[in-house]
Amino acid sequence: MQGNSFEEIPDGFLKKWQEIADLIANIMHVPAALIMKTENEFMEVFTSSKTENNPYQVGDKEHWHGLYCETVIKTQKQLHVPNALKDKKPATRQGN
Repeated sequence: MQGNSFEEIPDGFLKKWQEIADLIANIMHVPAALIMKTENEFMEVFTSSKTENNPYQVGDKEHWHGLYCETVIKTQKQLHVPNALKDKKPATRQGN
């Protein structure tokens, strides 16, 4: 896929991503599962689970400073976050 436009993503991809996000949120019992794109220091929501109390909408942009995503992007390592609601600083660990 060339370009960075949300409109360039085929509908079939978006439908599958929606199914995956909904399934992950349901299985993991989390309020939100997202598929996002990074650009510069912002993230854009491509797909947001249709779960209760999910504050994220498709097209939302978020500055990723201070988010878990920032740590992953900068360190290129996995995060271990046992409880994101309680743990304010995630522990990084070497990714495979």
